[in-house]
Amino acid sequence: SRLLLPLTVQFLIVTFVFAMLDRNKVALLGKWDPRKLPAVRETEQDGPTAKNISHFLANAIGTLWLALTPNWPFLMLGPGAQHLPTITVMPEWRLFYWAIVGLLCAQLALQFVNLFRLLTRRYARAMDLILKSIGLCITFALLAKAPHYVSTSNENLTEWANSSLLTSLIVSLLIQSWGARRVVQSLWRNPRSPVPASQA
Repeated sequence: SRLLLPLTVQFLIVTFVFAMLDRNKVALLGKWDPRKLPAVRETEQDGPTAKNISHFLANAIGTLWLALTPNWPFLMLGPGAQHLPTITVMPEWRLFYWAIVGLLCAQLALQFVNLFRLLTRRYARAMDLILKSIGLCITFALLAKAPHYVSTSNENLTEWANSSLLTSLIVSLLIQSWGARRVVQSLWRNPRSPVPASQA
């Protein structure tokens, strides 16, 4: 009896409240029309948002970290950097490395432009699509070199390193493809959008 009585009372109260809401929903909601809401105004005078600033700073730090790695490899490998003399990388590795750093710098420059609304949304997305396409080309070129990225005197270590790099490239390819797909969709759906890119 101690359990059934409060449960019954709660059930009756909740049922009554929702019955009243359902009966008077026209009176409560009939006056509200989403089509009468004022249009959202997005202007190029809007300042940078905290999200865009933090995103730009995080990418800037990441790009700087990657650019400093050749001179200070411990930044990426930690204690494992002492084993670098025993590792042989493929001859094209330096070319790919600087291509990736250059692409990251270009993306950083585009984010800086977007931060201050210097380009419209459409032009910025078009530039973003171009940079993403270049990134996909670099990733495909690296995948074509698989699985001979590095070699060491230890066969197990060589196999592990090459398979890890290959897996990372495949994941990166999927992420880049998804990002490029979203940009293409946004350009297709909003072909004449004049809104600045950082508000997308």
